Amino acid sequence: MQEMPKIIAILIAFMSLRKPVDFVVKPLFAGLFMCLFAFGAEFYLHGEFLIDFVDLVLVTMVASLPFSGIIFLVVTYLDRLQERLAMMALTDPLTQLPNRRAFLDWTTRVLSRIDAAEQGVLMLIDADRFKSVNDNWGHAVGDLCLQRVAERLTTELRPFDVVGRYGGEEFVVFLPGVSMEVAYEVGTRLCRPIRIEPEQPPGRISLTLSIGAALVHYGDPLPDVLVQADTALYRAKANGRARVEIWDGGPLRPSAAA
Repeated sequence: MQEMPKIIAILIAFMSLRKPVDFVVKPLFAGLFMCLFAFGAEFYLHGEFLIDFVDLVLVTMVASLPFSGIIFLVVTYLDRLQERLAMMALTDPLTQLPNRRAFLDWTTRVLSRIDAAEQGVLMLIDADRFKSVNDNWGHAVGDLCLQRVAERLTTELRPFDVVGRYGGEEFVVFLPGVSMEVAYEVGTRLCRPIRIEPEQPPGRISLTLSIGAALVHYGDPLPDVLVQADTALYRAKANGRARVEIWDGGPLRPSAAA
């Protein structure tokens, strides 16, 4: 009896429907399981098989179909609800980009798989003078600007580049397998002004981005590289904004290193 919860858990996990073929395979499996269970119970109680095996299989499968269908629907609904909740926990609701936790997790996985000779570039991106946008245009327009930044990042970058919203008006990108020269060209494209025309209040906004970039090698601690990119970003904003700055190995910004 102590094994019964484990058996039930295994059956529920097996019945979680994920592919169309599961709607055929898993009901057949459930019917066969119930037939074998009924056949074994009959032999255990009576010491012999009172009903022909084929008849028992048919009767049991027909009787179990409504209950199997209900179980499948409930388990499938709960399984997919859990998937949606897990995805929501890792997604920024405004931009639909991965949030900070998801970005750090996915980037760490990518870094763990790359060859020791490979490298990548991490870029920390900040929307220039974003506070003035919120102050002068309102937070609804500010949200629209952040969505446009997310669109710029997803359209300009490769499908397998890792993009995320780091927090506030900051975004973060990891470009695996590229040199700093290539990353600088990509960052320069990203820094081009983003034209935004809100409907309420009507007007035009030209939003630019500042970017700090740092090289990432196999085994580099991701938090350390983020500090390096943040230091370069601080220099980009101090040098006029709308530009890419590369961390050159110099001293880290005190607030970034804290």
